Amino acid sequence: MTITSLRPLDDLEPAPVSPYEEIELADGHSSIYRRHDNGGGHVALDAQAHSSAYVADTSWVDSGATLRAGVRVGQHCWIERDAQVESGAVLGDHVHLGAGVVVGAGSHLGHHVSVAAGRQLVAASEIADETQVRTLTRDDRARVVPAPRRV
Repeated sequence: MTITSLRPLDDLEPAPVSPYEEIELADGHSSIYRRHDNGGGHVALDAQAHSSAYVADTSWVDSGATLRAGVRVGQHCWIERDAQVESGAVLGDHVHLGAGVVVGAGSHLGHHVSVAAGRQLVAASEIADETQVRTLTRDDRARVVPAPRRV
């Protein structure tokens, strides 16, 4: 093979960037994600994220999940399928919500919090950093402290 001419790299046009990303799951199925307009996080096409919700660019929201108005999702979070985060809730960095989790309105989850599948946190819950919410035993209830009521 003979090369007859070379073009400088700065003459090349950049490849178009797709607003979608397809991920193959462990079960062989795939899921398509789009970047959320507010924060740039990855939101599955069949998930719902309100336009006022903020999803950090390194976070993922799976199929069927719902983020209501005013929700804030920090960096490196994973919200699994069918999870629901109600209005005004704040998720710190590195938060994992299992499938079907419900986070009540106005709740605040600290950094590195993990909530097991199917758990429900009441409105205005405060979850401390580094907490794992599995089944709500007495020890877990002691760490899930409702926020003080505003007058």
